[in-house]
Amino acid sequence: IPNLLLIRCAAQITLNVYRPGQGIAPHVDTHSAFEDPLISLSLMSDTIMDFRHPDGQEVSVFLPRRSLAVLSGASRYGWTHGIRERKSDVVDGEIRPRGTRVSLTLRKVKSAVLQYCMPFD
Repeated sequence: IPNLLLIRCAAQITLNVYRPGQGIAPHVDTHSAFEDPLISLSLMSDTIMDFRHPDGQEVSVFLPRRSLAVLSGASRYGWTHGIRERKSDVVDGEIRPRGTRVSLTLRKVKSAVLQYCMPFD
């Protein structure tokens, strides 16, 4: 999968830990600083990511633990994504308690942004 090549040249990797009941507000990751795509690896616990389009459409996507989400094109720039603050999710009619979830997000910083970065000494 060509998008997975980003892993080899990612300039930024963010690690977040979410406890049961924690979420992240709907957002679109910064357009000006990062290239397409955005890759997120979910570990330790399942969750549901909600996508919202400006025209009012909403789509909820089940992210099982150990899943990889690749946001590119419209899913990256045209929809917000977020995770609601709650301690359980309903998947296929079954209540699933959330555990602690670790998220690794990989982004490639645009070369125009990198020219302003100072190397580490």
